[in-house]
Amino acid sequence: ERLAERRGLGVSHVCAVQMRDRGGESVSVIEVPGGPDAADEWILENCRSGDIVITCDVPLAASAVKIGAYVLEHRGRELDTENIGGRVQMRDLVTSLREQGNMTSGPPPFTAADRRAFTDALGRMLDRLLKN
Repeated sequence: ERLAERRGLGVSHVCAVQMRDRGGESVSVIEVPGGPDAADEWILENCRSGDIVITCDVPLAASAVKIGAYVLEHRGRELDTENIGGRVQMRDLVTSLREQGNMTSGPPPFTAADRRAFTDALGRMLDRLLKN
């Protein structure tokens, strides 16, 4: 939010559950009833080429990349046409292994280093897009 605000950009948080009002003039919270898939569908219906989508949901990321959006995961990894296919394959493999009972642990905890990587990647992305 701070990075976008410094650059005069708006931020929309789209969620399926109630979220506290973030308070910024350029920040909106959009609550979409109907569960998490409804929020993803809202994002895809309203996303345009050149928008930035921040998500760790791989199917949502893949669809956003197809639209032409810039996609960033919460740990700072940018997803694009070059790497989204591999990310989808890995997600499908992990899902299959979990369904078979072969994997029980989730992702590693989110760390301060992850936060820095995300902030740095988002800043670079915003700077690159605003130059064009």
